[in-house]
Amino acid sequence: MANLFGPSAIGQMLMTLISFILVIYVAYRFGYKPISEMLEKRQAVITKDLAEAQMAQTASQQAQEDARLALEQARQEATEIINRAKVQSQAEAQRTIQATESEMRELKARQEASFAQERQEMQEAMEVNIAEISVQIAEKILQREVTQEDQDRLIQEFMARLEAEGNV
Repeated sequence: MANLFGPSAIGQMLMTLISFILVIYVAYRFGYKPISEMLEKRQAVITKDLAEAQMAQTASQQAQEDARLALEQARQEATEIINRAKVQSQAEAQRTIQATESEMRELKARQEASFAQERQEMQEAMEVNIAEISVQIAEKILQREVTQEDQDRLIQEFMARLEAEGNV
């Protein structure tokens, strides 16, 4: 081929250029297309993986947000339950206090009524005893004449009888 274009530098240059073009054509035909297709497939796989990763990240963020909202709602419900329990326990305590106070007032009223009745009964019994003793003293006085000694002795007997009965 060197003879075809001549031994000159231009011939050599043309030959080099043709060889270079042939190498480029062969490289393009057998190297570039498969490499380009492989790179396109790889790019498609990477793009698909990136899209899936983005979707997974979005789903993860959504799940995290849902979990945060559920936790916040659970905290609010727990706070509401605690507050309701406090209110109910305070109301129950107030009802218990009121019931106890009412029972104490009733008990006090019954005790006062009982004491008043016992006092009345004791006073009536004392009046009956005094009347009986007075009648007995009057009977003794009427049976005989009473001296100062007799009068003192009767008074002492009267007082002793009262003390014995527990009325003094």
